[in-house]
Amino acid sequence: MSEFIAKGLDEEPLMAAALASRPQDNIFRSFNALNPRIFDDLLGNLRSVTKGDISEYLTIVSDGSKFSSSYQEHSSTFESRHEFSLSMGVEGSYGVFSASANRESETVETSSFTSLFSSYSAELHMGTISLNALSPAEQLGLLRPEMVTQLKAIVTLADARNFTERWGTHLITRVNTGGIVFVSNSVETESHDKRESVSYDMKVSYQKVASLEVAISTSNEIKQGSENVMQTIRVRGGDAHKAAAINPADRSTIRAWVDSVSTDTTFAVVESVEIFSLVDGLARTMLKKYIDLTMLAFSLQNPVIFATGTGIRARQNITVTAAPVRFGNDFKVIGGGAGATKGSNNFLMGSYPQSRDARPPAAWIASSHDLRNEAVATDVLTSYAIAIHDPGNYIDVTVAEGRGTNTKIGADRAEATLPDGWILTAGGVFSRTLEGAHKFVTATYFKDAKTWAVASSDYKTAATNVELRAFAIGIKSKDPLLTIEVDKQAGTEERGQHGRPTAVGRGPVCGGGVLVSGNSGAGNLVQQCLPSEPRIWKGVNSDLDGSVSPASSQAFALSLHARVLV
Repeated sequence: MSEFIAKGLDEEPLMAAALASRPQDNIFRSFNALNPRIFDDLLGNLRSVTKGDISEYLTIVSDGSKFSSSYQEHSSTFESRHEFSLSMGVEGSYGVFSASANRESETVETSSFTSLFSSYSAELHMGTISLNALSPAEQLGLLRPEMVTQLKAIVTLADARNFTERWGTHLITRVNTGGIVFVSNSVETESHDKRESVSYDMKVSYQKVASLEVAISTSNEIKQGSENVMQTIRVRGGDAHKAAAINPADRSTIRAWVDSVSTDTTFAVVESVEIFSLVDGLARTMLKKYIDLTMLAFSLQNPVIFATGTGIRARQNITVTAAPVRFGNDFKVIGGGAGATKGSNNFLMGSYPQSRDARPPAAWIASSHDLRNEAVATDVLTSYAIAIHDPGNYIDVTVAEGRGTNTKIGADRAEATLPDGWILTAGGVFSRTLEGAHKFVTATYFKDAKTWAVASSDYKTAATNVELRAFAIGIKSKDPLLTIEVDKQAGTEERGQHGRPTAVGRGPVCGGGVLVSGNSGAGNLVQQCLPSEPRIWKGVNSDLDGSVSPASSQAFALSLHARVLV
């Protein structure tokens, strides 16, 4: 699949003017960072909010033509989308929101261990136009009086919502002129070695690029060279109609757009100011709070999945940790999953939060071990951390724990129960072998609104000293104006030697589980318990070693509904 995106003129007159005008006319125009449309067309979704000509307050600098480029690799397509948001000038928590609101795929990436996610940007920088240094009062003086009046009159979240919908959230203070090409590539490979080979070839190809024209044609060559490449090419700057006419396989259409790139075309917003920063007091507080809570409510209903994988080595206990490390503490882990290669001889021993003393999880850990027959070189264990973005720190997260009672031969069970007032989002299981034979996961699922139940079992060889731990993850809102509810769904129960149960959430999943029970032979164990699509939780379970052991299996999914009370 290949996609080329170059937005033409928006049909709404107020916004179309922004794209059709000179770069300097974009200064102190507003945009709404809560509008998902700005991801693909920020400049086409600007609003004119000044009361007159502000050219005397601008500084225009021409820098000639400076070409620069950058190639980066990411852990997911979400990180690629976030990088694009940054390149367009949508930064901080707004960039995270924009990337989250523009999910391109209805599948969940397995991990960056065998998959390659990359972004490449090429810029032809020709100049900068910026607003001179002005005080907040002076900046307010440039805006329409009705906008300023409505801004200062904000006292409730409803006022903030109405203001934002009419006037936006940000004012542009600096733009770059020229043009940019931004390319997102994702490649699924069969092994880590193949991924590294593809990565090397892609880096070498982009290192040779020295112009916007070659950036597009090289990207097209990369796409045509492999049927496994998913690619999106975006361009900004230059003539909008010539941009829309680009065919990556036709150099003449590329050249026509490149020739239109000049100091009279904008390709990126470099700086902007949050409108709430121009006022003090209650208006500032309520406008910022409305924006923060709105983005948080969206994140609760659309959590981000971070996946990390590692190769499985024979006869070893394997662990891998997934975490939103690139984004610091603004993301909070509220769930997760784990999966070993389907159909392999590897089975789960753990899928659980990295947490101590009821503290919020920092990451999600997956653990597994091969059983009876050795793991092979292509086997992979993947951990999935499911996280929400909460830079305003409006959400508390806790982890309750419970322990099993049978460390020796046979099955063991454990439960973890949240205190009153907490909302269950997910749970985890960890079978820890202190000595002797292992026990493997047979269940990890919600028992009721507050309790997470888990189970484990040895297989053919009796366990002698294995601990079992259960984890229940809960959240609650610190602000009464943000309400949260959880929806719990249980999938259809199925029976067989090789279970593939699924559960469909009412919305994108924040957690899930699987229950394997009633096996009639040597044993049936869990191999995968993970989000396979944004709304689907999947389990994989199997008997093994030629021992027929059919069992019942069922998957479970949890999703959140959040609402800002205005």
